[in-house]
Amino acid sequence: MSRLAGLAERGKPATVVVCVQHKKTGAWKVKEVGENRLVKELARGALLPGDDVPGMEGYRFDADCVPEPIPAGVIAWEGLTPLPIPVRAAAAATDGSRIYVLGGNEGYSTWSANNQIYDPGTDTWTLGAPFGTGRDFGMAVGMTDGIHLLGGAGPGLLDDHQVYDPATDSWGTRAPMPVAMNAGEIHPIGSSIYVIGNRSGPVMIYDMGSDSWTTGASIPTVRFSAASGVIGGKIYVAGGQIAGLIRETDVLEVYDPIADSWATLTPMPVALEAIGGGVLDGELCVFGGRVAVASPTGNAQSETYCYNVASDAWRAEADMITPRVEIANVELGGMVYAMGGRDPGAYAVSAAERLVKQ
Repeated sequence: MSRLAGLAERGKPATVVVCVQHKKTGAWKVKEVGENRLVKELARGALLPGDDVPGMEGYRFDADCVPEPIPAGVIAWEGLTPLPIPVRAAAAATDGSRIYVLGGNEGYSTWSANNQIYDPGTDTWTLGAPFGTGRDFGMAVGMTDGIHLLGGAGPGLLDDHQVYDPATDSWGTRAPMPVAMNAGEIHPIGSSIYVIGNRSGPVMIYDMGSDSWTTGASIPTVRFSAASGVIGGKIYVAGGQIAGLIRETDVLEVYDPIADSWATLTPMPVALEAIGGGVLDGELCVFGGRVAVASPTGNAQSETYCYNVASDAWRAEADMITPRVEIANVELGGMVYAMGGRDPGAYAVSAAERLVKQ
């Protein structure tokens, strides 16, 4: 019988401290647990060194380990205060200090117009002014004039372009997109907004100065619900669902705005769609998602994969705390935030996490 199992059996403390190790990263954690399933399994000797830890996906148990400090450079997930309103397929953007989770779906046909605002400094949420038409799978980005919300579906495809001013807690409008779309990838580069994917091949480019749109080269693999990020001024797009097909993809392609051209890179280790993603320390990290579009329930993933541009290679990193798809994600302060989503039972969730590099 292990030392901790003996303590639990005698009921001598109400909580025990266990040491667990992440199976992929090797990072140790010390976790204090109460009278839950883990303690009960310790008490009856059912949990042995090396076993998976109940309630801590990706970790294994070691009864008498001596934890070592997490080495510098380890990538890990941190849990945050949950969203006030569970939502899936929302859009997310930042003004550099706060995160705005916009719209989404609170069920299957409950399109939301909510504006949920997260303050990382206090780990708290507030609600801002809602926008007009409720929608899911919208696209949002922070610019110098406010938070831009574009497109989505609610229930039909939308082409509208709204802007939220945090200072006045009010919404305005800008030139609509050339094509109605949802679930695309959106990024700011300079004073322009680039919208990629969905059922439209050409890149759509919005110029703030002229409040007008132009188009760029078509993405080779037209898709939606992908993950993306900007590295070195180029837009990397990974995974997603192939437009017109009920099939996920592992394709990684990169767009050069200066050359207005695309290139194909090493594909992801797994084909995924409805995934989250963002840039962490110069690498594109993707997480969650589905491995089978045709099976929406019981199919939310927790894996994280990061792509290194210099080596053109992928590697596995720590799993998310809450497996999910249709995640609202945004980068802020050198971290990637993952807000809400849909769980394996296909329900909207309030989970909030961030991916950090120690």
